[in-house]
Amino acid sequence: GQIDKGLRLLDQALPLVQGLERWTEAAVRQSLGDLHLAQGDVDTAAPHLLAALALRRETLHVQQVLMSAQSVALLELQRGRPGEARPLLVEAVRACDRHGYGQLDALSLAATGAWALMTGHDEAGARLLARGQAGLAGTPIGARPHVARMLAEAAATAQARLGPERAVASAAAGALLASGAAFALAQALLGPPTAGAVATAEPRAA
Repeated sequence: GQIDKGLRLLDQALPLVQGLERWTEAAVRQSLGDLHLAQGDVDTAAPHLLAALALRRETLHVQQVLMSAQSVALLELQRGRPGEARPLLVEAVRACDRHGYGQLDALSLAATGAWALMTGHDEAGARLLARGQAGLAGTPIGARPHVARMLAEAAATAQARLGPERAVASAAAGALLASGAAFALAQALLGPPTAGAVATAEPRAA
């Protein structure tokens, strides 16, 4: 398939760019990690995504760091490790709240909703998930296999935890959340950045 072809080409490209130009190496590793994550191969995805994030932190390019941080957060959620995902989600939500990145904003909210459902914040999680899903509907990011899988699994968790009626009500309320209210809820749930963490942005001033 197309994913397998892409993986072959990227595997061939990686040795040619390693250690030469960090922007290019980060892009190749990011693509490799995302494709492996799309296939559900978290163990192979992990070293590529972590390396891409480290390389992009050196560039101090906020949007590129955000994209890599989101991918690692999704990786950790797929591994069932919400504790490891939390600082990356804090970073992503703060960057999106500050700058605004369209589909990336929606992904940060949806992923925070999935995290909240994993950590017992069921109604708030369902609202954030729905707000993120609404922003991802019909988008390239929303169509990525690992993103679609996260959304479906989180929605199933909301149904199981809340019951059909409460889940529908929470989703309806979440879909109507204004952007500022959604980011405020996400940051309240996630809490402050971990001490010593490298943040991509400060929160928007009130």
